[in-house]
Amino acid sequence: MSLTTRMATSALVALTALAIPVAAFADNSFQAHEQLLRTVRRSGTKVYLNHPAVCDGKIDGAYISGKRALVICQDKSTEPHKQVEWTANDLDTLRHEVHHMVQDCAAFRPGDQTLRPILTISGNERDVVDFALMALGESKVRSIVQRYASKGVSRREMLIELEAWGTAKAIPASLITQSVEHFCM
Repeated sequence: MSLTTRMATSALVALTALAIPVAAFADNSFQAHEQLLRTVRRSGTKVYLNHPAVCDGKIDGAYISGKRALVICQDKSTEPHKQVEWTANDLDTLRHEVHHMVQDCAAFRPGDQTLRPILTISGNERDVVDFALMALGESKVRSIVQRYASKGVSRREMLIELEAWGTAKAIPASLITQSVEHFCM
């Protein structure tokens, strides 16, 4: 089995935990993102749009484990808490932050502020790096690593971020919804 095939298989098994053909469920439409938001809310996680305590113009969103809260800072926001038209970046941020939520749930104690990469279930951290390289490309991975390294994040936190960035880019909203259902409900 080639490295790419093995990585794709590992990612899909870990992220969906279902033995169903992916093409039948791979949907990244706006409706799939709406379903993702509904599923996040059903899991008991609170969703906030454009919350002024988080949305200061410096970040696109956050998952706050200890509060079981997901915050999306929309690009076109003009006032706190008001939903505006979603941009591609907003939807990407939603997928990224929801994946952090899944990482929290996969750590077996949602809300305890302990996230873990999904793709290291096999014990091989290299799977996360390979997945990120496949999804994002070497230049983007290097940029992410440099940005987070300058903030002094740990190796574990770096893997968590690389996996979330890769997931947001390569995994459609419908499959992330399945991950929420599997790990968080």
